[in-house]
Amino acid sequence: MDKILIIFGASGNLCRTKILPSILKERLYEGCEIILYSRNIDCDFLQALAKENDEKNIKVVQGEYTDVEKITKMVDNKKLALFYLCIPSHRHHSIVQCLNGLDREVVVALEKPFFTCLKEVEDAQHFKNVKFRFIDHYLLKPLILAFPRFEHRVKPLLENVTGVELFSLESTLAGDRVAFDKDGIFKDMVFTHLFSVYEHIFGNGSLKDLTFKDLHLKGQYNDYEFKGSHTETFSFSVFEHKNGYNVLFIAGKGLKNKETTVKVLSTDNNVTFDIYPGKNVVSQDSVLVDTTMVEKYVKDTYVHDDYDLVLCSLVAGKEFNTVPVDRIKEMYRLLEEVNTARTSLFFYEKGTELPEQVYSFL
Repeated sequence: MDKILIIFGASGNLCRTKILPSILKERLYEGCEIILYSRNIDCDFLQALAKENDEKNIKVVQGEYTDVEKITKMVDNKKLALFYLCIPSHRHHSIVQCLNGLDREVVVALEKPFFTCLKEVEDAQHFKNVKFRFIDHYLLKPLILAFPRFEHRVKPLLENVTGVELFSLESTLAGDRVAFDKDGIFKDMVFTHLFSVYEHIFGNGSLKDLTFKDLHLKGQYNDYEFKGSHTETFSFSVFEHKNGYNVLFIAGKGLKNKETTVKVLSTDNNVTFDIYPGKNVVSQDSVLVDTTMVEKYVKDTYVHDDYDLVLCSLVAGKEFNTVPVDRIKEMYRLLEEVNTARTSLFFYEKGTELPEQVYSFL
């Protein structure tokens, strides 16, 4: 076989619950050597895999992520070398730097939040042997995938904008996610998802038009799992567009409903992109893009969805919606602006539609 997919952090939850099920479902091992690579292979999950899948061209390998000699031997004579990093973001830079030193081209897939700072992103741009695939699963939502199909219908309605409101609300809680408690809802949802959705709708480079307006409300639902933590589970932030109107980013956990919407206010017609659950676009009372149209386009065009789409595209060498590196740099610029704000934490009841503290700003 002339293709190899090496998954770093194979003993972790992401590989166990998302990556490996897609590999097995799509039988990717039939055309690509699969390496489940981990520093620790003593866990029951990997031990069972080693026994069950040896004949399926799926191997479990123990080693350090920076062991250049071992990794070089695995990718030697492979036409396509893919790496999927299921590891914490604070290790992204050092590991990618190591992969850049393999003296051959490699494709590296990364999930949020893409390194830890702007400097690391800028450094990574100089890694000549690495082709990045920055993966944001919000860009694989049906409405976003179908956007090129109906873009001509909505673009004229995005010209006389007076305001934009982006919502990513969840009824689920933080659970035991240590990474969430470290980052908070703003970095977990706004930075990694809503910023990218905004640019996808308004065009690459549109984040450059935004400046933080020094208004950031942070809340935490009562009985938050990490006692004593000041991490926000709700975020309301205001940015100013260069044309003078406000762009609001609202994200939260432990709320009544799960929804992802983008509301564009204008002097003509207000437009709502109902990314989830509606999968449609509505202008006033008129449906511009209906759910059936979106679902049909996605089914006919992509066949696969979510992780199946990502992994099948990577192995086949096909393009799919990923995050451009210039967008990530702008995301970090805005994050740095937000982090300068001093904001006290308020508390709210789980199951509320929105915390009462934000209604006066909507």
